[in-house]
Amino acid sequence: MGKKRPHWHEDALAAVRALRKDGVISHPTDTVWGLAADATSTTGVQRIFDIKQRATSETLLMLVDSEQALEQLLPNLPEAAWELLEVSDRPVT
Repeated sequence: MGKKRPHWHEDALAAVRALRKDGVISHPTDTVWGLAADATSTTGVQRIFDIKQRATSETLLMLVDSEQALEQLLPNLPEAAWELLEVSDRPVT
């Protein structure tokens, strides 16, 4: 008999499928519910702006899993940001 999956397994798979199709998902944070889209999906990001009724000139939070992903998404990141990452021994927000 196989290992039993956690109760949220199917929900997580559905969220991944939605993100891969330019969708938006809601997810809990430590204080509020957040909205998420694939940062590389122009359609998904625009949907967040539309849902929040936020001007595209305003900012959104973006999470990345590595410095390589950060460099790929933001190739013109200021040198000061790279220096901060270099000296930090913890994740940086």
